[in-house]
Amino acid sequence: MPTDGSGHPESPAIVAVGLGRRYGSNRALQDLNFEIWPGEIIALLGPNGAGKSTLTRILATTLSPSEGTARIAGHDICQQAAAARTSTGLVLSEERSFFWRLSGKANLEFFSALYGLGRPAARQRTLATLEAVGLLDVAERRVDRYSTGMRARLSIARAMLGEPEVLLLDEPTRS
Repeated sequence: MPTDGSGHPESPAIVAVGLGRRYGSNRALQDLNFEIWPGEIIALLGPNGAGKSTLTRILATTLSPSEGTARIAGHDICQQAAAARTSTGLVLSEERSFFWRLSGKANLEFFSALYGLGRPAARQRTLATLEAVGLLDVAERRVDRYSTGMRARLSIARAMLGEPEVLLLDEPTRS
């Protein structure tokens, strides 16, 4: 990340300007404006239906805003959605994409291939992310034998495989 000369980042990791989302006549988000800088950790707290998951999905480009705009790592989420996605790791609360009969390690090596990593790089990145989330000791265990919390950590590891600039977690403490 380029800096301003003093070691501070030049630009925010996430910017939202006038962001809003409607579902028919219901407003999930209205005129949301904020900046999040590299290295910051932000938690969104609020009751069910407050728009937390809607915001996460908009920033991850899986849902379009009804109004306003946002940028992820300098990429407009609507005009440059592919680049924004490449800069983002996403963890959803209801993870269903793992191959349950494969080990955690085999799953991450598969997903590493989707990021275009060759086998040696995939193995290295897989081991590094498993270690980062505290699952290295159970890397060879089948995912269907992981606890709910272990599967949640595996989801975070998968989101980290592409070394994203921004990591979005929807309900990360649910499990």
